[in-house]
Amino acid sequence: MENEKKNRIKGVNIVFLITILISVIAPFLPLDFLWGRAALGVIFSQVCLVLPTVIYLLVNRMSYTETVRLRKMRLQDILLTLLFGILIGPVHTLINALSLVFSTGVIGFTVIDIVQEVPFLGGIVLVAVLPAIAEETVYRGAFYNEYSKIHVLKAAVLSGFLFGVMHGNINQFCYTFILGISLALLVEATGSILSSMLVHFWINASSTVMTYLQPILYERNQAIYNMYKEYGMKDKVAELEAMLGDLTLTSEKWMYQIVKGGVQLTVPEVLMQYGFQALVGGVLAFLVYKKLAVRNGNWYRICASFKPQLRKKAENGTEQEPRQRMITVPLAIGILLGVAYMILYEFLIQRAG
Repeated sequence: MENEKKNRIKGVNIVFLITILISVIAPFLPLDFLWGRAALGVIFSQVCLVLPTVIYLLVNRMSYTETVRLRKMRLQDILLTLLFGILIGPVHTLINALSLVFSTGVIGFTVIDIVQEVPFLGGIVLVAVLPAIAEETVYRGAFYNEYSKIHVLKAAVLSGFLFGVMHGNINQFCYTFILGISLALLVEATGSILSSMLVHFWINASSTVMTYLQPILYERNQAIYNMYKEYGMKDKVAELEAMLGDLTLTSEKWMYQIVKGGVQLTVPEVLMQYGFQALVGGVLAFLVYKKLAVRNGNWYRICASFKPQLRKKAENGTEQEPRQRMITVPLAIGILLGVAYMILYEFLIQRAG
């Protein structure tokens, strides 16, 4: 059993190294039909992400449902999970805003490109459904579930870190790292990967819906702006310009300008603007999380991972093997490559302006 566990850990760590190598090499391949087409680019990236894991499961003849903990959820658990996803949102917004103080946001351009290319349902599938299935299968499924056999908390942190590194840029790394930890612990609380898929879908879908709504809202504000100018209401005109920027642009150009320019805030300003909502949302999300874990009989085991003295009782008198290592040489190489790529990407983005 112990040798099988070690082999599984080595296996998923090699899968991560292969995944990182593919993501680093792919931009240099002569794939002209992909570049400039955001929708195809998303599909290609998700296939590259999930393919090594699928091959790993097939070669080792592993059951998908057992490996990723694909289990049914009760209706109340589904509703509580969605509530958790809503409440945790302000925390991730805060972390994203903090990361943008010292890094460059890039994902917004991709989402805008997708909105321009495909209709609403297509955008939801590409940005919300596909990543929720593919990324959760890999990081909360194959990776976290193998690591968690050693230690729940360390597994959540490591799988979350790998999830962040996989995104390839510092801005996304910051908030997906924390998101990855919360999603892994959510799987532990509910016993089903469906919970993390639901929250992942909700987070991506809500931002995508807002991106589709932005042109409509912009055109409405533009009409109000033109009315203010026509009637000489200079104070109202200046107020809208300060809040929304240049309202003489097309909606498409305005969206790109907002993403590119953004609002440059300092750390204290970010904390003042987002801190309270994040605190309240985080506390309420924790209470919902505890309710989920207690309902599914997993609260004590999760607490034991935070308190080593409880671990022995949680495991009925036998501790998990502390000498078993999660980080092996292939994983360390993959992490170094991924981190180096993120730093280089940030350097090139900032240098390009």
